Amino acid sequence: PWLKEFDRAADYPAPLPEPERLSKLRPDMQDYIRKYSKKAMDIELLREIVQPAVDFARRTGQAVYCGEFGVIEQAPLSARLNWTRDFIAVLREHGIGRALWSYKAMDFGLVDAGGRVVNEELVHIASLH
Repeated sequence: PWLKEFDRAADYPAPLPEPERLSKLRPDMQDYIRKYSKKAMDIELLREIVQPAVDFARRTGQAVYCGEFGVIEQAPLSARLNWTRDFIAVLREHGIGRALWSYKAMDFGLVDAGGRVVNEELVHIASLH
């Protein structure tokens, strides 16, 4: 919901877009904004975000599964492709299973509401083992 308030396209990889504007829109997210505003949205940030799950898996010996991830369809296609490629790479680095959210008709889909593939390259990236 807060990204809808932001109402800006964000590229990936890129700096966090307009941290000052974000902090005005969402004062409740000051800690989050402060933590990430000096960082680039890139594969290193994705590694940092996934690290607690990796640490949990190592500490407990339990497998980790990422059951929902994706990029909203309103994002620029290049950002969707780049982010998805990087996020899957990070999950693969750590042997984390995954499922792209969602298969169709819910803002993150590989196919649209009519069942047509949104983008062949996105489908290819999502299917990488």
